[in-house]
Amino acid sequence: MILSKHIVHLALISLILAFQSNFAQEDLSQKSKQLNQIRTEIQQLEKVLSAKSEEERKSNSTLKNLSEQVLLLSKIIVSLNKDETKLNSEIENLEDQIEELETEIKQLRENYSNYIAWIYKYGKAAPLMYLFGSQSVSQALVRYKYLSAITESHQEAVNNIRSKIEIKQQITERLKEEINKKEKIVSAKLKEKSRLENKKSQREIILDKLKSDQLAIAKEIEEKRIAEVQIKKIIDRLNEEERKRKEMLRTERLKSNKLETKFTYDYDNYENFSVLKGKLSWPVSSGKVVRQFGENKNKRLNTITLNYGIDIGTKESSEIYSVAEGRVSAIDWIPGYGSIVIITHRGDFRTVYGHLEEISVAEGDVVKSGTVIGKVSKSLEGNILHFEIWEERNYENPEVWLVRK
Repeated sequence: MILSKHIVHLALISLILAFQSNFAQEDLSQKSKQLNQIRTEIQQLEKVLSAKSEEERKSNSTLKNLSEQVLLLSKIIVSLNKDETKLNSEIENLEDQIEELETEIKQLRENYSNYIAWIYKYGKAAPLMYLFGSQSVSQALVRYKYLSAITESHQEAVNNIRSKIEIKQQITERLKEEINKKEKIVSAKLKEKSRLENKKSQREIILDKLKSDQLAIAKEIEEKRIAEVQIKKIIDRLNEEERKRKEMLRTERLKSNKLETKFTYDYDNYENFSVLKGKLSWPVSSGKVVRQFGENKNKRLNTITLNYGIDIGTKESSEIYSVAEGRVSAIDWIPGYGSIVIITHRGDFRTVYGHLEEISVAEGDVVKSGTVIGKVSKSLEGNILHFEIWEERNYENPEVWLVRK
């Protein structure tokens, strides 16, 4: 009976460890596919770039190509960072389990050693002498039951020690696997970071060459006009996705009180964005508005453009912050504004952050006010963050929402 309990306990632990390992493997496989897809996109961009002539490599299209590669590499690094954090947590958990098992094994061994010491001191016949020394049959029965209980207890202790040693061995093997995975991720991350720095350096060279090129600047301004249309399309898509999500939530609630996991996030749990008008913290720690909301005239090129948000001039590599609690709903690359991040807030409000690099969030991440989402990227006009606020399909003047400096 004791042995069967030991086998069942060991089997259950093995099953749990195997399930955890399989689940982690499936998750890893899915992420691996996503990363391979991103790497394929980078390879395609590199192929296009390598086909260009020396003169063509100094053009806007090369700048866009490199900027897009920078975003894709940033996505890979963010994903690898998340995997590393998850593995660190798993490794810490396994180490805690091993430490706990070692303490339990030590205690069990000490208890068993006391029993063995007693047997050694009084001899193997001690239990029989104790039994035959009874004054009556009833006392003998009581002593027999007592001795049987002790024997069974110590047999259970032996099985317990064996069981815990085997479990410890299994967990130790799992720990080795997780440490090996982490080492591979750290190595891959270093490699991708090196590639990222290389692409950024190439991009910097092209930027410096194009800064004095009026045609290049004019082209970027034209791209911004197109970019606003693309941003509007993304906002429309997100609004439609949110409408469908709410409809599915309502349907699920009608069917049962239980909600599917994929529909459980609820923006109503976030801080109320609509009451933050005039109170929003700035998306950069220092900077000033260099292009205001609405119509703007470029004196250098004598052109008028419509700005759906504001452009904030700031220091090189300044950190960009989420202005309020929300969920990262889109990360994309758009000509004119480069890498953009869109965060959805309570009440169908969205904030758009353009000209980013070293993006440190992923789609689906929940962020708080003040969460770092990336750094400002250099453009032909300098270190400028493009910032927009939308309520459903309507763009708002961000300066009305941001706290006065």
